[in-house]
Amino acid sequence: MSAPSRDSQSRSGGLTNEEEDRFLMASSQLSAPAPASGLVHVNVRLTRRFTMVCNDLAQYPEISYEALGVAVRLQSLPEGAPAGVKALAAKSRTSELKVASAMRELEAHGLLLRTRERTPDGRFVSRTASYNRPRAEVDPVRETPRGALLEAPRRPERQPVRESVQEPAREAVREAVPEAAREAVPYGDPYEVPCEVPYEGPCAGLSADPYEVPYGVPYVDPYPYPDPVPYPDPDPVPDPEPAPAPDPHPALAPAPAPYEVPQEAPPEPRGAVPAEVLPPRHPIAVELLAGLRVHEPRLLLSEADVTRLAPAVVAWFDRGVGPEAVRRTLCGSLPGELTHPAGLLARRLRDLLPPQLPAAPAAAATAAPHPFQTCERCDRAFRSPEPGHCGDCRSEAGAGGGGRGGESGGGRRPGGRKCVDSGTRLPAESPSMTSSELWTRATADRYDAEETEAFSAAVLDPTLDFLAELAGEGRALEFAIGTGRVGVPLRGRGVPVAGIELSEHMAAVLRRKVGEDELPVTIGDMATTVVPGEFTLVYLVYNTITNLLTQDEQVECFRNAARHLAPGGRFVIELLVPPLRFLPPGQVAVPFDVSDRHLGFDTFDLVEQVLVSHHFTRVDGDGGAGGKDGDVRYRRGNSRHRYAWPAELDLMARIAGLELERRVADWDGSPFGQDSPKHVSVWRKPV
Repeated sequence: MSAPSRDSQSRSGGLTNEEEDRFLMASSQLSAPAPASGLVHVNVRLTRRFTMVCNDLAQYPEISYEALGVAVRLQSLPEGAPAGVKALAAKSRTSELKVASAMRELEAHGLLLRTRERTPDGRFVSRTASYNRPRAEVDPVRETPRGALLEAPRRPERQPVRESVQEPAREAVREAVPEAAREAVPYGDPYEVPCEVPYEGPCAGLSADPYEVPYGVPYVDPYPYPDPVPYPDPDPVPDPEPAPAPDPHPALAPAPAPYEVPQEAPPEPRGAVPAEVLPPRHPIAVELLAGLRVHEPRLLLSEADVTRLAPAVVAWFDRGVGPEAVRRTLCGSLPGELTHPAGLLARRLRDLLPPQLPAAPAAAATAAPHPFQTCERCDRAFRSPEPGHCGDCRSEAGAGGGGRGGESGGGRRPGGRKCVDSGTRLPAESPSMTSSELWTRATADRYDAEETEAFSAAVLDPTLDFLAELAGEGRALEFAIGTGRVGVPLRGRGVPVAGIELSEHMAAVLRRKVGEDELPVTIGDMATTVVPGEFTLVYLVYNTITNLLTQDEQVECFRNAARHLAPGGRFVIELLVPPLRFLPPGQVAVPFDVSDRHLGFDTFDLVEQVLVSHHFTRVDGDGGAGGKDGDVRYRRGNSRHRYAWPAELDLMARIAGLELERRVADWDGSPFGQDSPKHVSVWRKPV
C-alpha cells in the first residue's frame, strides 16, 4: 500500500482524518521491522478516555503489581472522585483487604498521601493525593500535586511574547545580508542566511531561532509561578494578668449538695397502651405469647410483637376459648422453615378466630334461693329462711330417735389435705355452689381447733426455718394461705408475707390474728389471681395444690407462681406421693388413718387421676336435739383431689419456665427416696 500523490489528493479533496490515521498506522506497521523476540506493541491512536502515566510510576520496581494497579486506577480517576478502600474495591474484583494493603504500600513509597481536613462548617473530610512520581522526588514548587495549591491562580496561557525581544536581532540580520544572498535562498525565511554564505558582522553568532534570547538580553519567563500568599499574622495575645496572691486563711466553702442522677422511666414499647385502659385478661395474653418459645423455640417474639398481638389473643378469650386451646392453635402444624413467627401468629389469630358462642336460652324465672344457715346441732350447712336445724336433725327429732352417725365434719388427714364438709353440699334441685361456698363459716371457725397437730412446734419450726432461709431479705407469697397457720409465724420471723385465699370465711379467721396492713390477703383463685409486686419466694404447703382438680389448672398455678417470682426466686410445694402401691389388686380404697377419734381412707379413680378422701371424726354427744349426754357421734366429711407425681410436677414447672433446684423428703431436709410418703420440692426461676 502506498500513499496517494499530491495530484490525487487535490482531485479527490484529500483524506479524512480517520482515513489518514488508518493509513499512517498501516504504513508504519508494515515498514517497521518486527523484533526477533520479546514484546510487540499493538497500539491504537487515542483521541478520548485516556490517561498519561509516566514510566517513573508504571515501571517503579519496588511496588507490587496490585499496588501498581491501584496507583494507575487512582491516576485515571477525575478530580473529586471517591478514592476510599470501599469505593475502589466496589469497581474491581479485588477484595477490600487487598486494596487497603496496596494503598498502604503506595503510602510507604511516597506515591499516595491520605489526610483528613476540617471544613469551615466543622465536618471532617478525607483527601487523597495520588503522585505519578515518588513524593520524595517531586519539586515542592515546580511539581506541586494537583489540588495542593487550591487558592493559587492558574498558570497563564502560553503567549508569543518573545517577538519584541528578538526584533532587534532580526533587523540586524536583514541589514547585514547582501541582496544577492537573499535572492539565492529559494525557500524559507527570506531573511534567513544560507549555510554556504559565511557571515561576519556585528551580529555574528546570533541564531535564527525566534525563541532563543540573544546574549546580553535579560530573560523574562512568560509562565511565572505566582508569589506565595503570605499568611496573616495572628492577633497578638495580651499577656495574662498576674494571679492574686492566695489568702493564707481562706474561708471553708460549704460542701456542695450531692448530685442526684435523674432516673428516667424506661421507654414504653411502640404502640403501648396505658395499663388502666387494657382489658382484664391482657396480662394473661401477654404471658401466653411470651411463653410460646417454651413450647416451640422457633416462636421467639420481641416485646413489640407481644404487645401488638396481645389484643388479638384477648379477642379469643372473649369468645370463650381458654389459654391452653389458644396455645395449641398457635403452636400446632408449624411450617418447616419459619422466618417471621410474628406474621404467622398474626395470620392465625385473624383467620382462625372462632365465632361468638350462641346466646344461652333465657332461663325461667325462679325465686332466689334461701341463704345458708348452720345447723345448731350438727353444724351442717343448709338453706333456710331462718336459723334452726337441718332436715336430717329435724327428722331424727320428730322420730324420737337417738344420735346417729354421719354428722358433717371436717378436718385434714395426717400429712395435711384440705377437706370440706359433706353437709355443705346442696340438694340436687338447688343451684350448684361456687368453690368459696365449700368452706362454711362454721368449718373455718373450728379449723384451728381441730388441726392441733399441724400447729405444733415440731411441725411448724422446720417448715419456718426452711422457708425463711429461701426468702432471705425478700418478700414471700403464700398460695391458699387459709387461716395463716404458716404465714403468720413466718411474718414473725421478719419475712414480709402476702397471701391469696379463695375462702372469705378462712380469710376472716386470719384477720382476727393480724391486720390487713401487716399481712395483706387477696381473695381469689391461686391459679389466676395476680398480686402486685415481685417476690423471692412463693410457697404452697399441706397438699393444697391437689384442690385444683384438672391438670390445666395445676399448670396455671405454676405459671402464676412464675409470674410473681423475681429472677432467681423459688417456688416451693409440699405434696404427698400417691400411695397407689398400697392399693390391693381389685380394690379402690386405701386407709390412711385409723385411730380412736378419726377414721380416714382414700378411694382412687385411676382413669381421671382423682382421689376422694373420706373422713369420720368422733364428736362426743352433748344431749342436744333429742340426744343423750355421752352419745358417741361421728362427723363425716369428704373432699376430691387430683393427685400428681413428682415427675409430672417437674414438667409443669418446666412449662412455666422454672427449673428443679432440689427435692427432699420433709422440711428437715432428709433425702427423698422411693419409700418417702411425701416430698418438698423447690423450683427456681432462671436469672
